[in-house]
Amino acid sequence: MFLSSFPVKIKSFDEKKLGQSISYFPLVGVTFGLILVGLYKVLVVFAPSQVISLILIATLVLMGRGLHLDGIGDTADGLFGGKTKEQKLDIMSDTKLGSYGIIAIVFT
Repeated sequence: MFLSSFPVKIKSFDEKKLGQSISYFPLVGVTFGLILVGLYKVLVVFAPSQVISLILIATLVLMGRGLHLDGIGDTADGLFGGKTKEQKLDIMSDTKLGSYGIIAIVFT
């Protein structure tokens, strides 16, 4: 529900359950990775590497609703964009993507 666009049935949801869900985060990451590796193994037979890269990135964005790439961008903006700890945290919580974030996403 939170980490992916895959539908999950949840009867009730609160902050406690969100905290408990952290133990499933690695499983979600492994699942994403296995899907992408499987897709790569199929595509590498007949598609050029540039096309494969675009398809894999698009698949990652669709599976995770762009959440993971947004996180990479926010992290890069915060690490390289601010001088003080407060500035870095403000930059990372800002909804706008800065130049360091764009560079990080492009090179991902």
